Amino acid sequence: MSVGDALRELDTRGLLTGDFLLISNPATFTSYTLQAQIAAYRQRRSENKNNVMTLIYSDFKTTRNAVIGIEKSTKKLKVYHKQEDPTQLDIDKPHFIADAVIHRDIVDSGIAICSLNISAQFSDNFDFQHRDDVIREILVNEEILLQNIHVEVLPPSEAALSVIDYCSLLIVNNLLMERWFYPLVPDKMASDDCCGFNALPGNVYVEVNEQDFGRLSPVGSVCKGAFNTVFGSKCDVHESAAISCSTVGRGTSIGANSVLINCIIGENCVIGENCHLEESVVGNDVRIPHGAQLQKYSIISDGVSYPADLDIAPGSAVCSFSPHEDFEETIKCKSVKDVHIWTLANGGPFWTVNGRRMDSGNGSLGEDNESDLATESEVAEAPELDATAQFYEEVVESMERIQGFTFSNQQMHNLILEINSSKLAYNISMEDVAKFVFSAFLSLPGNETWPGLKELCSKWVLLFTNYYKPKKSQIQLLLAIEVRICVIFSLLSFFSKIFHSINSP
Repeated sequence: MSVGDALRELDTRGLLTGDFLLISNPATFTSYTLQAQIAAYRQRRSENKNNVMTLIYSDFKTTRNAVIGIEKSTKKLKVYHKQEDPTQLDIDKPHFIADAVIHRDIVDSGIAICSLNISAQFSDNFDFQHRDDVIREILVNEEILLQNIHVEVLPPSEAALSVIDYCSLLIVNNLLMERWFYPLVPDKMASDDCCGFNALPGNVYVEVNEQDFGRLSPVGSVCKGAFNTVFGSKCDVHESAAISCSTVGRGTSIGANSVLINCIIGENCVIGENCHLEESVVGNDVRIPHGAQLQKYSIISDGVSYPADLDIAPGSAVCSFSPHEDFEETIKCKSVKDVHIWTLANGGPFWTVNGRRMDSGNGSLGEDNESDLATESEVAEAPELDATAQFYEEVVESMERIQGFTFSNQQMHNLILEINSSKLAYNISMEDVAKFVFSAFLSLPGNETWPGLKELCSKWVLLFTNYYKPKKSQIQLLLAIEVRICVIFSLLSFFSKIFHSINSP
């Protein structure tokens, strides 16, 4: 059930009788009481009943923050950027001239203080599914509706954040261990199947079972190189392992000299010796062999026996099962060595929301026809790709097919014809063509290294001379490289070489 469906149901039953706090994502955390923000909201409502919503933002700087504009004197929301890509801002010039502050140093917590006007918006518009739909409606039709949205930014000493993807999951995981959400901290948590945690120096927490409850956890049960880490009960961690900013599930074994940095590891996993995992999420019952060096942002599902020397494209997920048939148009799957490699059809990474439609609380409106990706157990209609995503997918398929043939200029001419046909079919602008063509080119196998990329650039020079003579197209090429660098950081080391190689005669 979406946020819109839930609010319509509450409105139908007459359960909403006054102002309410809207937390559209249950995985939302804050250390603040919001008393000052609620008081400010009520004061604005008493002055003007058209002040219908207040968004709560946190002073938290990340590279993925969306762009918003706030009127300095009134805290009124003026700009709510619809894309996570800050290189392309859809902002009117008057916002820069007026008394507005453009922010990218704050993040939406996912918490909003709302009046009954907000629930009425959902009831009157059955196509509204997310909180962002209402925000867009109010901003676009401001002169008609005469309604206002305001923004309150929490003090730097307080935290509020919503988990919307794997990246934010790791951020919240670390904030919990660093005690930003006190009193919601590991050593004060308990449940039916967990008696609690013992706190050790360096923000290290060790789960205790019923037999050991009340005793100090022996230091020998965790590795000496642990920092800012939670260990479940019955973990077997070699003392030479180095683990930081991570959560390790119950019954997990970690071998000698392995390094884990900013990871979440499930229960009953076996991680061999001399392994390296960084900024990764691993499910339950996973087996990782000795010497495995996982790339950043790895996602491994339950029950995977990770093959040795497995080579996968960045932004993929390694699963023990194939995706549900409802998502065959959204997710590509390739079986390799008894595992299934999932990749998004639009070329984006699984790690972040990447422009998918999310009521995320991050300032991103997304496009109307983009949909959430569901888990295997969810039953939903297969989401349709938008025109640019379909164009990108067709370009990737054409390039992969051409790459498999023996190189010839005729093949390049055929590729250009196919790209132009797709451009006309989906009504794609030349700027988008330039961006998505080069993005598709960078995604081809072998382009993760400079020698492989240089070789393909020299062969495909006809493609580049056809699309990248205008300066506008060259700018889109740079944007494509910038987006790809967020997925493959190794590109940063030879970024300038890419551009000069393409523009050299």
